[in-house]
Amino acid sequence: MQKKGLWGTLSEYLVSVLCFGLLVYLDINVVALWRSECNLDERAYLVIFFMNLMLLMVVLLPLISHYVGKINNEKLSAFLGLSPGDEKITYLVFYDFLSGLALSAFYLSVLIYTLKGVFEATDWFITGLYLVVMYIICIYLGVMALIKFIWTFRKLNKVAYGIVALTASAITLSIIDVAMKMVS
Repeated sequence: MQKKGLWGTLSEYLVSVLCFGLLVYLDINVVALWRSECNLDERAYLVIFFMNLMLLMVVLLPLISHYVGKINNEKLSAFLGLSPGDEKITYLVFYDFLSGLALSAFYLSVLIYTLKGVFEATDWFITGLYLVVMYIICIYLGVMALIKFIWTFRKLNKVAYGIVALTASAITLSIIDVAMKMVS
């Protein structure tokens, strides 16, 4: 096991400490608003709940990454379909990567489209849980597609890598744009 030193340890937890401070600051201000008898509506409670859960996830990120780091690399590579050697870049490689990214954007679109209905049918707490779970699923799918992207296209030159990245961004943003137009 390699020693990290003081700076390595601090940098690993710096984001978590900053987000924890932001979380405490947010909650202190929310309690101050509540004590001043400021009327917060259901949407405000939903936003506060969502921000608290997401910041809590960032605070717990070092713990999560510790447990994810214990996963066997061969099993993870097999699950993601990462080739150990040089793989030729074919249409199916592009299709696999772009379809994973499109699936992530599609789930995000479903989240955007259904959120208002869920909020109207339930309360802010259930809607907040729905929002966090769906958002984490979207992030997870997008990250898995990007891992596959980086692994596959790491051996290309920077121009080809950039073209593929711009194509992926355009597809993702166009799907999210369609969802935003459906909602409005």
